[in-house]
Parts: sequence; C-alpha cells; structure tokens
Amino acid sequence: MVVIVGLVIRLLAPESILWERRKDEGRLVRIPLATAVTKYWFSLLLVILINLGLTFVFYAGYGFVTTFTKLLSAYMPELQRAFVKLTYVPLMLGSLGGVIGNTLGGYLTDIFGRRKMLIIPTAILLVLIYPLYLSLTTLYIPIMALSLALMYFIFTLSATVQTAYFSEIFPTEVRWSGIGFGWNLNAAIGSLAPTFALLLYTNLRGTTNPIIAAALAPSIVVIIGAAMTIIGASIGPETVRKPLE
Repeated sequence: MVVIVGLVIRLLAPESILWERRKDEGRLVRIPLATAVTKYWFSLLLVILINLGLTFVFYAGYGFVTTFTKLLSAYMPELQRAFVKLTYVPLMLGSLGGVIGNTLGGYLTDIFGRRKMLIIPTAILLVLIYPLYLSLTTLYIPIMALSLALMYFIFTLSATVQTAYFSEIFPTEVRWSGIGFGWNLNAAIGSLAPTFALLLYTNLRGTTNPIIAAALAPSIVVIIGAAMTIIGASIGPETVRKPLE
C-alpha cells in the first residue's frame, strides 16, 4: 500500500525546474546511471562512504536495541520478566531525541556547513557508542531512555544532512540516478549490520563477559560505520549555499 501511495505521488509530482531547464537546453544524458558511474564516480563514492556508514551506524545502533536486550535477557533474569517494558518504553522515549536531532540538524547545517555536521556528530557517536550501550545494562528506564535519546539525537544530527549534501554533489542530469543507485546499494549492504554485530558477538562471548560482548559487538560495527562517514565527509567538498547545477 505504501509503495502504491509513493508511486501515485511520484506520478503526480511535477519535474523540477532544473530538470526541465536541462531538457529544454538538450543537456539530458541518454543513460544517467552510466554517466554517474563513469563521469561522477567520486560523488558516487562519497554517497557510498557517507550513507553506508550511517546505515551501519543506525542498524547496529538504535536499530539494534531490541536484539541487544534480547541477548541480555539470557543473562539477566529481571530483563526476561519485564522484556517489553524494559525494551520498548525506553525506545519510545528515546525516539524523541531523533525528532529533535532531525529538526536541529537541518538548521545547523546551513550555519556550519554540510561537512562539519556530517563529521562532528558522527565522531562524537563513535566515541560514545560503547558507553551508551553499557548504560542500557543498568535496566533503569530513565537512564536507558536518556542514553537512547542521546544516541538517536546525535545520529540524526548527521543523518538529516546527507540528502541535502548528496543533491549538491551531482548535477541535475544524473542527480537521482547517482543518489538512488548509491542509496539502494547501501541499503542492501547496510541492513546486514545486525548480522555482522551478531557474528562479532558470537566470537566475543567466548573470550569475555557475555554482557560486555553484547555491548561491544554492535559498538564495533557502529565505529566502523562512523569512520566510513567521517572519511567520506572529510574528502568531499563543502557545498553549503552552492547553487544547484
């Protein structure tokens, strides 16, 4: 149903003024994706690094919490007895952090630039992710909710910037082919982040405390993803206030 609604909206939506201008000028390309891959490969690389990194950060971070508490429940009887309360209440409260981060991130990126807003919050989360995961083992709802709100807030400060940034590093004639290809490729690979975290957990729990292993495994995946995003944003150009081509 959602797909149908999306298709209807897309079919009814007008083309952008920039695209219509390119069409009138005869500057559209025959195969946009091929042009994006061959001529704008560096921009495509930035999409892959930044977006795949953030996808890892989400799916091994805030999106992994229910799996994390499920792992903990095998070693913490009190969590088994109140699994729903100790998992979903903190998650619902923590989601408020994402609402604030999404709203604030868009405002701040116009002040400080795209690259800084991709790099700084992601770097902070890289450092804090393991302590934030450990704080969830307290099973104290206020602490859990605050930790999740902070995790989601920091993530969305960067995540909300990426679509604006990607739109600014491609020209109109290949913009959505380049972004769409990179984004969907990243979605296919990045959604495996929980699997990578579970594989790490399986290997770590034999050598360390299983509760520590449960917090460390997804944190490692988040750190890898955050590093990818930081690298991508560091090597890319600043585009804030750059007119779209």
